[in-house]
Amino acid sequence: MRIRIIESTLLTTFIFSLFAVSPVFAQSLCNDLEVLEVENDVSLRNINPSISCDGRQIVWRGSDGTSNLIYHADCGGEVRLVSTETVVNTRPQLSSDGSTIVWAGFTIDEDFNLVSQDIYKSVDGGPQTLVSSITSEGTSENNETAQVCADGSVIVWSGFINGIDHVFLNDGTSTIRISNDQSIRNSAPQISEDCNVVTWEGFEVSSQTYQIYKYQNGAVSNISGSSSSTKNVDQIMSSDGSVIVWVGQDSDGEDQIFSYADGNIQQVTLDMPGVHSNPTLSLDGSTIGWTNFDADAQQATVYVSVDGNIREVASYQLSTSDPVFLGSSVSETGNTFVWQDPFDDIHIINFTTGASEIIAEDMNLFGQELLISCNEEVVVWSAFVDDVHTDVYRSVCTTTFCQPVNQNVEQVAEEQEPEPIDEMLDDAGDVPTMGQWGLICLGLLFMIFATQCIKQRDLEIQTDRI
Repeated sequence: MRIRIIESTLLTTFIFSLFAVSPVFAQSLCNDLEVLEVENDVSLRNINPSISCDGRQIVWRGSDGTSNLIYHADCGGEVRLVSTETVVNTRPQLSSDGSTIVWAGFTIDEDFNLVSQDIYKSVDGGPQTLVSSITSEGTSENNETAQVCADGSVIVWSGFINGIDHVFLNDGTSTIRISNDQSIRNSAPQISEDCNVVTWEGFEVSSQTYQIYKYQNGAVSNISGSSSSTKNVDQIMSSDGSVIVWVGQDSDGEDQIFSYADGNIQQVTLDMPGVHSNPTLSLDGSTIGWTNFDADAQQATVYVSVDGNIREVASYQLSTSDPVFLGSSVSETGNTFVWQDPFDDIHIINFTTGASEIIAEDMNLFGQELLISCNEEVVVWSAFVDDVHTDVYRSVCTTTFCQPVNQNVEQVAEEQEPEPIDEMLDDAGDVPTMGQWGLICLGLLFMIFATQCIKQRDLEIQTDRI
């Protein structure tokens, strides 16, 4: 079951285009805003959304008041329960192809006591199954923060074994420990889409500093060790595994953004004051987005770096020095960026066209849970409805969402049938001029006016007959 709230800006866009207003306002980016809800409102704490690359599938953690449960919704908004064997389930992740859901969940004994927390998966809508936590060293405990690669074949997570938090990998057949004895407190693993690269944060024993580690081709390397930073957190890896970005510290102890690629470390930000948070990356790592809070200036700022060139996307003057951490997300192409402002509005911008708009207002986000799908067609987040109740929201940025591919093709063909419009497109090299757009829009206005007149005439005729 779902509740759909439609916020259409099509009429406004139509009128703006008629009078040749700037394309920043003339292009509507996202129109439909949906609240995804479990049938009979049995789940009032809906958080931690994750989406497939095409945005057509979404999973999240809900709660029925007794247990934390994992739910899945398809593009039509139909919701099903995924976790059926465990309680206190947390942080589900969906593979990019939508085939595999992974999460951590507790089992209970006959007296309803929590027994163990393990990693589970559901493949192609199938039943919940246990991902092996048994290695050559024994069985890992307190397993959490599972991540899955694009096709669902490899899963990584952090767990506790022999007194140390380590990172584990399961390839569908067996589980191995991939973090070595150089580090402890290993956490927050990431895995590349091709399943070949894993990164995580750990505390290096020899230097007593927090570092970023990479596992590839069976070998572990400390990729942040050559920087001057002793604090390296919030690491994120590009989907292709080529670039790793994190928040570190410069020689003055100030937060800065660092990146690693081709064996080299680059300090992305230089002498930038404030606290950086929530870095996000495009597919190849060429576009980096993040947010910053400067307590001295009482200012929250949103940045992107494209091929090393930093751009300020938005800045907000506040009246407090209390930290404000905003959510943001960049698409795989790097063309589209979404972010949350300090006043509970959600923004989207397309860097190619320059179009931007507010896609949701008065959204009290739960943490920084804001995501845009790989194909830029869906934005999801979780937000408070009241002091306790949270919902998962989905904003759709395409008119063909949830339609079969062949239906999309047919619809495009139908839209190209009118001859006058085709002739205009051909004459202008497939790009109508402002005057041609005006004629097109004027024609559509006449059509709308004529339709309204016909409806009014029919109503008058029916009234006369009565």
